[in-house]
Amino acid sequence: MSLGRGSRHQSKKSTYCVLLYIRGTHFLCILWYNKLGKYDIRRISDMKINISSKNYPMSEKLSNYIEKKLDKIGKYFDEDTTANIVVSKLRETPKFEATINAKQAVLRAEMANDSIYDAVDLVTDKLEYQMSKLKGKLESRYKENKALKLEFVPEPEDEEFEEEMTIVRRKQVELTPMVAEEAILQMEMLGHDFFVFLDMDTDDVSVVYKRRGNAYGLIETKR
Repeated sequence: MSLGRGSRHQSKKSTYCVLLYIRGTHFLCILWYNKLGKYDIRRISDMKINISSKNYPMSEKLSNYIEKKLDKIGKYFDEDTTANIVVSKLRETPKFEATINAKQAVLRAEMANDSIYDAVDLVTDKLEYQMSKLKGKLESRYKENKALKLEFVPEPEDEEFEEEMTIVRRKQVELTPMVAEEAILQMEMLGHDFFVFLDMDTDDVSVVYKRRGNAYGLIETKR
């Protein structure tokens, strides 16, 4: 591999940009640090990394450490995978959050620790464990589908509410095509009580959710 052109610019406001291109490897690394304490997109292996900080002083040393730890995970994903990293403070305690959006899974972990470097270690360990757990479940899902108690429920009837309904939060999600069993795994991985997905079998939006007795419910929509 040959080293291509590189450029570096630094101003009095500690704002600089480093662009490195290695020919033939599709490896592009852009580091952009501004006075707001934010590092923009950089490429590690085939995974894109977005690092941002909230009320926490970022440094190149910490950024490089995060890159090194995530490199072990990034090599398992393709170039369509994005990892969103947030470094912040929780009641004066450093906090590290990581969310990896891949085609087959969404991996997420966070940890608050007196040492931000220890928090990075603990989160990356969690992510590796989640990957191992997810891989095992996906490989055996067709053999163990009978163990998943999946109940179909009718569409809810329209109800009238006397009290005014107030929406306090709105969130947009990107629907990923998958089967119901994969949606359940995603829900369990994220620690949520429900999960919205695009059903590969029906091509419609569906929702899986937790029920009592270690069972799961499935709501299927109709157009």
